[in-house]
Amino acid sequence: MTNELFMQEIYYPAHSASDQHWGLTATTAGYQSVPPHSSYPAGNHPPGYLFNAKRGRILNEYQLIYVTKGKGFISTASIPETALDEGCLFMLFPGEWHTYSPYAKTGWNTFWIGFSGFVIEHLITAGFFEKTSPVVRMGYNENMVRLFQEVLKFAGEERPGCQQLLAGYVSLLLGHAAYLKRNESITNDRVHLLIDKARMLMRENSMQDISPEAIAGQLNISYSWFRRFFRKYTGMAPGQYLVQLRIRQASELLEQTSLPVQAIAEQLHFESSGYFSVYFKRQTGLSPLEYRKRKSRSTDD
Repeated sequence: MTNELFMQEIYYPAHSASDQHWGLTATTAGYQSVPPHSSYPAGNHPPGYLFNAKRGRILNEYQLIYVTKGKGFISTASIPETALDEGCLFMLFPGEWHTYSPYAKTGWNTFWIGFSGFVIEHLITAGFFEKTSPVVRMGYNENMVRLFQEVLKFAGEERPGCQQLLAGYVSLLLGHAAYLKRNESITNDRVHLLIDKARMLMRENSMQDISPEAIAGQLNISYSWFRRFFRKYTGMAPGQYLVQLRIRQASELLEQTSLPVQAIAEQLHFESSGYFSVYFKRQTGLSPLEYRKRKSRSTDD
């Protein structure tokens, strides 16, 4: 047996009915340092969190767990046993059987936060996080450690407004996970270089009559390849990205000039002023004329 001590710090912050209206509610937060060859897990969790690594368990909440030292594994109803190294962040889903554990010879250190609410349900429905790919391999990250340490600090103090603050940390951690997951799926430097160059060409030529197909031609790549990887990289098709650039240009022209809407539409190579107005309102929530009037009033004030 090792002489190292099994250390843990666990909190279960209370929440009210009004806290739930915020959209994210923190249910638990903690830290564990499990030395090599220690029994795992500790048996002092309350009902609903009791865990036997051999039998696994099912939770009624989401959890993000970050391994900062050591190695282990995770297995769920959706994925086979998967190795976890230092720097792995993984998500547990409510209602899904899972088990995880450090390897006996290495032990591990982990931070975690549990949460629920309609915000995370919306993100799951939108496809940002999936049960079939719950692990993000980000490496050891001082910023992530700092975020989790601050979570423990505020969860332990449990002052008024604690739940809203913890919800902010959950959002930030989820944002990190989504960002890293998307970039993890694109590891080819050539893809990064081509998409960055394509966006530069679009920005430089947004006032010109240029198409996404023409951009692909300038880069000597097929449009189907370009469209597929551009969407994977940015979350939108090249045509949508180009339209957004042109809407930004249109906003500046509406604010800084007295050009008629039709002239702006023609200058930015929209098919018609009606087509331009539809896209402009879709992006800004206002028609071009409404946008110009509102900006004019704010300048006068």
